[in-house]
Amino acid sequence: MIDAFRNAREAIQAVAADWVLRLDEEPLALSARAELLEWLKESPQHVEEFLLATAAWRELDDIDPQKQLDIDALLAEAESNVVTLSEAIPGVASTDTTARRRIWWLGGLAATVLVAVGATLTWPPATQVQHYETGLGQQTLFTLDDGSIVHLNTQSELTVRIGDDSRELNLRRGEALFDVARDPERPFRVRSGDVTVEAIGTQFNVYRRNDGVQVTVVEGTVKVEPLQPAATIESGNSAVTLEAGEEARSRRSGEVARIDVPDLEKSTAWREQRLVFRDDSLAIVATEFNRYNQLQIDVNLPATITRPITATFDAHDPESFVAFLERDPALRVTRIGERVVVRAAK
Repeated sequence: MIDAFRNAREAIQAVAADWVLRLDEEPLALSARAELLEWLKESPQHVEEFLLATAAWRELDDIDPQKQLDIDALLAEAESNVVTLSEAIPGVASTDTTARRRIWWLGGLAATVLVAVGATLTWPPATQVQHYETGLGQQTLFTLDDGSIVHLNTQSELTVRIGDDSRELNLRRGEALFDVARDPERPFRVRSGDVTVEAIGTQFNVYRRNDGVQVTVVEGTVKVEPLQPAATIESGNSAVTLEAGEEARSRRSGEVARIDVPDLEKSTAWREQRLVFRDDSLAIVATEFNRYNQLQIDVNLPATITRPITATFDAHDPESFVAFLERDPALRVTRIGERVVVRAAK
């Protein structure tokens, strides 16, 4: 969760420490090795923090075999004792034997990491398109080349192109929260579905839903504009400017309209892996749970049966929702493998 850390670096350090612990516990499965590789490839800073965490863990073996010390404290101390990846480049001049050994050791560790995950890490130029994607139930946090932070929700896909005079992103599916680094010379634009969201320095959430795109502003100001504004001039909704705490959603007609009663908590609770509902239908609740879990819930109810839900759930606990449905005498809940079908009781 982005709110759990004071800055992006702390978040990266936490992920790096988690990988080191997992590697120490048991050999990684092929899928986990591929996941580690993808995380390392996202940024040179990820590699640097991973090497630093590994060095701290190696040091812990020597000074604390029982692993009772705080790894975060070791990481802070190790920063003054371990050279960065950029300093480990061949050809660095040094007359300090200890420093040369540290450089050699980190270079060897980097090579070991690359062999272990089975690929060579390369980072594309800033102007090249970068691609990020999450699977079912996955979330990821990463820093772009301009310093902006992106928190990508489950089943989401994002492409990024950062150039000398612009920052262009395309949320092809899913949901993301953008914490934009201020740079007035390079507009930050996110395209999703039929709208473009533009910001200079702000924090906002974009959710590409089946029925349109929803934009929620956490901090600052953004402009939400349809890709074809001419189609909405007659209705007066060619563009909408949103302040902190405001929301808007695009419609199938091409309009962009403000949400009359914005709900910031509901729109951003996913960062804490919570699902917040306020008078939402069973179908909407089921759809949200299905974004995160293997267990899929199908709601097959006649329009005459309405069950508005106001509740907060753990996104990864669909069983709590199913148990809630099973207690309703007006409903019949049937389990078929990893599928739950909800029908009206006869």
